[in-house]
Amino acid sequence: MLNIICIGGGNGLSNLLSELVKQKDFRISAIVTTMDSGGSTGKIRKEHNVIAFGDLRRALSALSENKELKKEFNFRYKTGKEKGHVSGNLFLLNLTKKLGSEKKAILEAHKILEIKGEVLPVTYDRVNIVAETKKGKKIVGEDKIDTAKSFLDIKNIYLSPLAKLNPSIKKVIQKADVILIGPGDLYTSVLCNFLVSGLRDEVRKSKAKKIWINNLTNKLSETNGFQLKDYLNEIDKYLGLDIIDYVIYQNKPVGDKSVTGVKGVRGGKMMEGRIQFIGDDFATRKNKELVHNVKKIIKTINQIIK
Repeated sequence: MLNIICIGGGNGLSNLLSELVKQKDFRISAIVTTMDSGGSTGKIRKEHNVIAFGDLRRALSALSENKELKKEFNFRYKTGKEKGHVSGNLFLLNLTKKLGSEKKAILEAHKILEIKGEVLPVTYDRVNIVAETKKGKKIVGEDKIDTAKSFLDIKNIYLSPLAKLNPSIKKVIQKADVILIGPGDLYTSVLCNFLVSGLRDEVRKSKAKKIWINNLTNKLSETNGFQLKDYLNEIDKYLGLDIIDYVIYQNKPVGDKSVTGVKGVRGGKMMEGRIQFIGDDFATRKNKELVHNVKKIIKTINQIIK
């Protein structure tokens, strides 16, 4: 049984988990961002002073083996006082109030939803992502960064206030055989996790194979016009490229916002013969939305670890 860790958030992580859970030889641990500040999650955070439940809910749902509860967990209310809220977010809030902490609530949710694997909040601290643009503007909050209607040209991101790592994560990383990072919104779903004090160091110390799964397409507000080399530059800034062993990337165009090819990434510390680049056509459609062909990603991961 191989210990697989996935680090990220959003739909990118949940899509990956939903297929990984079907693998019999994998023991899955998801380390999930808790900095979401928009929609149902944002309202709950503001009103009840809790961590963001949205990405945790998606991950729990993806790993749930209870099909009926899984459907209910993602139901979004369209009328009444709960309008706009997702039932799973309210469920986690109610469990937190009943049991006295988010940690106890998430553990109880594991039992109720019959989770295969485990979902770990990257931190239990109440924090926000802050983006500083190259023009000197500061944008506070994941939702404002995520929904900006133009390219922000981000110079730096940080957390306010600083955050401590969930203590349970250290032991999980020590046992890891493979660590998967991404896909997902570069700053607000993936790299934000490494701003939590301790995560970068624990991943660096791990002897696991570390695999970066690059995005298929760019996001207007965060990565408009990025190529693979630009993603790698940001990895180097927040993780250190010496952490990464393999980069899985799309090598066939899938639209105007495609992130394809390795042009410009060879040379310097990005290559030195250590990082292996694995390119293929990893794109598919799900409900008319362009997503990773997760089955093909897992096939590639199996080839790496054998």
